[in-house]
Amino acid sequence: MNKKCSGCGVKLQTERKDLIGYTTSEDKSYCMRCFRLIHYRDYQNAYVNVSGQDIIDKLATKKGIVFFFVDFLNLHQETFKYYHQIKNPKILIISKLDIIPESIYLKRIMVWLKNYYHVEEPILFVSKHSNNSYKKIIKYIESASEESVYFVGMTNAGKSTFIESILTKENLPSYVTVSMMPNTTLDFIKIPIRDKALYDTPGLPYDYFKVESKDLKRNKTENLLIKNKC
Repeated sequence: MNKKCSGCGVKLQTERKDLIGYTTSEDKSYCMRCFRLIHYRDYQNAYVNVSGQDIIDKLATKKGIVFFFVDFLNLHQETFKYYHQIKNPKILIISKLDIIPESIYLKRIMVWLKNYYHVEEPILFVSKHSNNSYKKIIKYIESASEESVYFVGMTNAGKSTFIESILTKENLPSYVTVSMMPNTTLDFIKIPIRDKALYDTPGLPYDYFKVESKDLKRNKTENLLIKNKC
């Protein structure tokens, strides 16, 4: 079977339930893992290790502009180690703008990033709920001479969530699986948008970051209890 899962991009297969990509029928569009994530929020066995270097190496064979996503709380050497390996034309996207205190001047952060991490490319601050963020991203996509656009970045930086937001605003059907789990996306997923091909990609992993599904379930339950108590 050469068909890929519409949610995570992995190649579908009907033979092994214990392997990624398993689906009950060749007619299905989603693997069982994505199906259970979407419909039941079932995080059991959802974590799949994806090599960051493999993602970077695959990207090096592609032509197109790269939107590199990292959230505001994860600006450090490991992040920019990946960023500087990417030789495609690129734009640095600082996501989760809503968590940045208003007292912090974004221009100062931009100057710091350019000086400390040697970022020479454009820098955008975005939030998935901001219509202005959507307009800025779409403007860059439309003005790009490249036909392919790659959303790349650190795991849980909000790439897939932002793509969902764009698709909603463009009145296009949803393609990707979005969850709290790292590495929900397992391969490059092509999404037609306007006259471009937008690609969602697996999140680049942090060396120190490993989440077990049982821990995520416990933390989710604890957060709900705290929220209900307040």
